Formats: sequence, C-alpha cells, structure tokens
Amino acid sequence: MYGTPCSYGGSCTPWKEYGKSPEIGTFTQLDVQILDSKNLKIEHEGVEPVNLGESTGVYLQHNSTEYEINPDPPVVLEVANSIKLSLLGEVELKDGDSAIIMAKNERKNKIIYRKELFSGFSD
Repeated sequence: MYGTPCSYGGSCTPWKEYGKSPEIGTFTQLDVQILDSKNLKIEHEGVEPVNLGESTGVYLQHNSTEYEINPDPPVVLEVANSIKLSLLGEVELKDGDSAIIMAKNERKNKIIYRKELFSGFSD
C-alpha cells in the first residue's frame, strides 16, 4: 500500500507517509487553503524550498479549464513559510465549487503536489 486516499474536505497530500508515488514521483509537503473566492494560501510543510513560478509551476483546474497561477515575480517558498496567490481574470471559486491545485516540477515535467479543493465560505 502506498498511502491512504484523500478525505473529503481534508488535507490531501497522497503518499505523504511514504513520500513517493509509484506513478508520479516524490511529493512536496504543501498545504493549500482557499482564503476567499479569489485567493489561495500555500504553506510549505517540509522537505526542501520550492521555487514557485520558476522551476515549479502552480496550476488550478476549475470548470474543465487549467489556469497557471504562478506568483509574479517568482518566489522561493521556504519550509514553514506561506504565500498568498491571487486568482487572475475571471477565475473565481464560488461557494460549493471544487477545483484541483497542482505544483509541477517544470524541468522534470512531474507533478510534485496535487490537492482537490472544496470552497465552503460565505462572501
């Protein structure tokens, strides 16, 4: 067994216990939360610093469309630090929406983090 499935509404870092997915590769220990309809918070919980927007791309899949949501300028996210990312343009997570956020090592073309997000806030 390589880990446990993600629970509804909970933190979802598959294979965190073992640190590796047989299909994807080593996962980075991040936690992503929806702050409001236009903002996400990414917190780095371990392993090594992540260069968001340069060697690591951040993507949001919502309503069958994938959006690149990298910080501009790129940011090195150190362990135990967090960053707020704003959704640009028409992208908005409304109450009851779900979306998938991914961090991808651009050089290796590998997903290093994936989580399904469920919005449950009141604007």
